[in-house]
Amino acid sequence: MTTNADGSTYTVEQPQAAAVVMDQHTGQIKALVEFRAHHDEPNLATDGEMPVGSSIKPPDRVRPALDMGLTPSTIVQNTNEKIPGWDSPSGRPSNYGEGSFTGPTTMRSGLVHSYNIVAASDGRRGPERRVQLHRQALGVDDHINKTGAGLALGTSGITPLEMAGGFSAIANAGEYNEPISFTQVVDEKGNVLLDATRTQGAQAGL
Repeated sequence: MTTNADGSTYTVEQPQAAAVVMDQHTGQIKALVEFRAHHDEPNLATDGEMPVGSSIKPPDRVRPALDMGLTPSTIVQNTNEKIPGWDSPSGRPSNYGEGSFTGPTTMRSGLVHSYNIVAASDGRRGPERRVQLHRQALGVDDHINKTGAGLALGTSGITPLEMAGGFSAIANAGEYNEPISFTQVVDEKGNVLLDATRTQGAQAGL
């Protein structure tokens, strides 16, 4: 069962996939591929919101952390202690296999090993702050679960298009560009009706 952006659901009868490729400097979508068994199914690349799991960790951690002055060498506690505000009976997430408690751990190591506790342990960011950072890093916030798991571990539904925007920001020195599917629309006389390049310039501060 898959959930659409509007809250409606539909059943996928077979495994499906979607992919988005975009230019990190301009936000221009270079390729967008999705598979639909039926013509009336949503476009999975732009509408199909699937839990993204650990793939949310780089855009959730890397770009916002750098914005806050943290570095790959910043130490985070990877222990079985409870994390303030964490919404589960144990008071913290579990690392894979419920182990790998490495104590003081760098952000770099936590990301490389995909430690859930490291991803969730930055106490300097409350839920509202993390939502704001998601908006800046992914261009999305209205359908993010405003919980620890939703914000740090990818239980929220996020589209492949939104994920492409989030990862492209990392490759673009932390600057997010809204994905665009066209540059200009002109009429039969060559008059420009819509110009997405102006939006790109505004985003770049030009």
